[in-house]
Amino acid sequence: MSNLLLHVARQIMQFAARTKLPEMAVIFALWAIQPITSCFRGKRNFRPHVGSAPSAPSLGHRSAIIWRAAMKIVNYLFFNGNCREAFEFYAKVFDGEIVGMLTHRETPASKDVSEEWQDKIINAQLVIGDQSIMASDSPPQYRTEMSGFSVSVDIDDLARAERIFAALADGGTINMPFSPTFWAKGFGMVKDTFGTPWMISSGNAGE
Repeated sequence: MSNLLLHVARQIMQFAARTKLPEMAVIFALWAIQPITSCFRGKRNFRPHVGSAPSAPSLGHRSAIIWRAAMKIVNYLFFNGNCREAFEFYAKVFDGEIVGMLTHRETPASKDVSEEWQDKIINAQLVIGDQSIMASDSPPQYRTEMSGFSVSVDIDDLARAERIFAALADGGTINMPFSPTFWAKGFGMVKDTFGTPWMISSGNAGE
């Protein structure tokens, strides 16, 4: 969706350069198209800023519109057919909200998977505070064990961090018990029952 927004923005700026459209009108037009990116949370991902910039597209003015693209790194997990169960569990543990969940059956991709995979998840998004995690079910031929990374979560409330760690550890594998360390009031590593590896941390040691 962000690529589409950028394409539309470029078209507007090119039109403005040809027609000498007033700069504020261009800013308004660019700002107005942002709702197309709001399919999940309604947040604006792009913020226009007016200022001089040699590298920005020229509108025939001394000043130009500079597009600053907000960036977030989002963990994307692949599950072995139990994405729905995992995300419902995570929503409860982290007090989050599942804002999107599509099955293969609901998309044109349904023709590419077997009947038994139709109701598996092709894309899901869980929002926790101002952060999010995305995921899908990985077809058996592409499925690999989650390894080489951990989803790292820092929680200010030590008691809450302990509760979350305990919930993730239930039925999972504790790699490092949650306890004080030289860098944190509490830290632990666990792989939950769905195979997701987590690092749960709380506070800074000595504070």
